[in-house]
Amino acid sequence: MFCSGLLNEDYFVHGTRGTNPLEVAKSRLGFDMDGRADCFYSRGVYFAHRPRYSHHYAFRSKDLEGSIPAADGPFFHLLIVHVLRGATKKQPDPWPEQERQRPGAGRLALGDDFDSVEGGPHRPRHAGAGEDDSLVCVVYKSSQAMAEFIATYKVLKALHGFYKMSLGQKKFFQHVTFRPRLPPFAVSAGFCAAARG
Repeated sequence: MFCSGLLNEDYFVHGTRGTNPLEVAKSRLGFDMDGRADCFYSRGVYFAHRPRYSHHYAFRSKDLEGSIPAADGPFFHLLIVHVLRGATKKQPDPWPEQERQRPGAGRLALGDDFDSVEGGPHRPRHAGAGEDDSLVCVVYKSSQAMAEFIATYKVLKALHGFYKMSLGQKKFFQHVTFRPRLPPFAVSAGFCAAARG
């Protein structure tokens, strides 16, 4: 049950690094809740508002389908995830190190009043605003997030603060569309521009 009684639904982007995102999407267990305790807001599942942040955590492959993993592969794969944020606790700064390390730190910090954390903006692997920054959403129950799309793209070139990407798409539910509630993406005619600024 959500603390405020509100679902507060939104779409976010999530990189799966060395795990094929299709495996995560098909998993009955959902997202892995056993992340590292030294993350900004302790163990939880982290989602980004902006794809430029998640791009640094993208699964890479040699092929469009993602069946041939390769750390230097030309194809990048990210999950587009439907997240039920509920009552959100806004935390611009990371939690103190000692607080992050405690078992169950995320749920303890949220108490009975909040369901998720909105942190940052942060840069990939660094606290605070800067290049490729984004607000992050952190949830501590896997039932709050459902993978809906896999965005597959190839970076053609970084030019004047924009990535120009060719885009393929995969959907594992009924219909194949990108929803307009993904403001960092402008999708048209098979191309995607992700703003960096």
